[in-house]
Amino acid sequence: MKQFITKSIALVAIALIALAGGVGTAAAAQPAPSYPLPPCAVATQPQVIGAGDTVTITGSGGTPGGTITFRITFPNGTVVQLVGNVGAGGQATVVWTAPNQAGTYSVVAVCSDTASSPPTNVVLIVSEIPRTGSDPWAALRIAGVLVALGVGLFLVVKVRRQKPAVV
Repeated sequence: MKQFITKSIALVAIALIALAGGVGTAAAAQPAPSYPLPPCAVATQPQVIGAGDTVTITGSGGTPGGTITFRITFPNGTVVQLVGNVGAGGQATVVWTAPNQAGTYSVVAVCSDTASSPPTNVVLIVSEIPRTGSDPWAALRIAGVLVALGVGLFLVVKVRRQKPAVV
């Protein structure tokens, strides 16, 4: 009987130690967000792009684990929605490729957990001429190489003409 009581006390002590250890780690898992939440905001990088270029849209003010919905309004009134997941810093980022339609686009961010805060507008301008991505210095580099080869050939010919002919 004495062994049974000793074993029971040991099991209860082990359970209490395990429970106390588990409570300490569960409480330190993730801090609660500060209230009131910051207002939902949006920013684009860059703000002026060419048709077919990509733009990074970042929203802030969300609660980690929530979502931020980005609403892009075209010049003709068409609306496209993109959803980004909010990370630990309260931000969500999406990448969008501009269509071949020039004009001023409106980007609005709406945080899922701060519906009472007003959405922020950012104007995104798509220019008419798309950037081709070609290197303007490539032709100049090729021309430089050709000029250097021409000068080298000229010098070789000049030196050979100055040598007397061997008979």
